Amino acid sequence: MKLSSAMILAAATGSYASVETIRSSINAVENAVDSFSKAAKSLATESNLEAVKSQGEALVSAIQSSQASIEVEANIDASDALVLGEPVKDLAVKVESLAGDLESRIAAIEKADVCNTVVPALRDIDANFNGLLKSIVGKVPKSAQLVASPISSRLTSGLKQVRQEIESKCKGKVTSGSNGTGNSSASGLSVESSASVSFLAPGCALILAIAAAIL
Repeated sequence: MKLSSAMILAAATGSYASVETIRSSINAVENAVDSFSKAAKSLATESNLEAVKSQGEALVSAIQSSQASIEVEANIDASDALVLGEPVKDLAVKVESLAGDLESRIAAIEKADVCNTVVPALRDIDANFNGLLKSIVGKVPKSAQLVASPISSRLTSGLKQVRQEIESKCKGKVTSGSNGTGNSSASGLSVESSASVSFLAPGCALILAIAAAIL
């Protein structure tokens, strides 16, 4: 069947609209990372704990809402996906920098005695962020998806190692049936937020690899 110019334009417009949604979603997560970073860097005083808690929750919310927005969009083609390069790189740089700054705080989980909140929360964050990655991967061309597959395996392995390290430090301190939404002290919530961000750096590396494959 011969495609008319109008049909071609409509298809291109749909792809462009989808990539714009993905780009704006990435920007939303990036803004949430910025806000959390500002709160976390000023964690020296007791008064900043609530800000860390609220901005950490906002970051998780941004990831979830971004996934929901992306899932309803049409697939994108290689040419339209080119515009994703810069926002993806910007997000990767900011998240990797933040994760590096906060990684040393993971040891504070055991000291703060908040394992019962942090460990289940990390499992939830892992699942939610993996969902966002799958949504993004599902929208790019098949060739890029094939490139992303082995990287996804390495990502899963990396997340598992980090989680196992934390669970090892928290051995015997997590009760059955606990979840990340339970009540916690202010200090516990701040540590939970820090650990959450540590999960994002390898994920951004995956997105960056997808963008590189498209480019």
